[in-house]
Amino acid sequence: MALSKIFKNLEKTAASYNRDKYWNYQKAIGQYYLEHLLKGIDHKKTVLDIGCGEGGVLSAFLEQGYQCTGLEISKTRVQFARERNQAGINFIHGNIEEFKCEKEYGLILFSDVIEHVANKEKAMMAIKKCLQPDGILLITFPPYRSAFGGHQQTLRSFLKYIPYWHLLPRKIFIGLLKIFERDYLESRLEIYDRGLTIRQFEALLKKLDFQVSKKWDYLVRPRQSLRFGVPIRENRFPFFKEFLTTGVTYLIQHR
Repeated sequence: MALSKIFKNLEKTAASYNRDKYWNYQKAIGQYYLEHLLKGIDHKKTVLDIGCGEGGVLSAFLEQGYQCTGLEISKTRVQFARERNQAGINFIHGNIEEFKCEKEYGLILFSDVIEHVANKEKAMMAIKKCLQPDGILLITFPPYRSAFGGHQQTLRSFLKYIPYWHLLPRKIFIGLLKIFERDYLESRLEIYDRGLTIRQFEALLKKLDFQVSKKWDYLVRPRQSLRFGVPIRENRFPFFKEFLTTGVTYLIQHR
């Protein structure tokens, strides 16, 4: 079964790759978006990638003739991106919560970033100002109540193999991290406090007057397929979607 293969290979997560391998993994994600999620959609070929990391995703878009801009909060990753990528991609060091666009974009990517953002409403409002009236926002994230929604797969101890333990009460959660994963205490607490459910996200979209054009719920999402070599599986079960969906993908527009 695909999920059992993922479970057995958690040590091969992207966090364990060196930067060049991770860049290649990012580029494969970008190619998947272009070939499967954005094919046939007219969005003027201007793209902003929020939380662009090393810039691999944008490299795939650049090869398809896009005008590319990447926003990244880490100075180290911005520096690597500028050195690793072709000329023609504009990399900006900054935080989406404070970002003010100099222009609007036909396509904005917000891929596996929102669960790290402190003020999600502020971030989404900033994105709305950056998006052209007929533009597309592609957003992905792992729902917090999913098996590995606490990003525990990037830990070092046996806790990386245990699904759902991030849903334990806060005191117990902190206690386990202090004993087994002290170096990861701050970063895992960030996810604990900022993790996002499907219901919370869709309520935010409604509040800010965004419209969902298309949505995918995955049992095995594209990132996992690329990482572990297993087939993509959509989650078609009508019940327990918050717990069974490993990732969601949305195409979103202004109303």
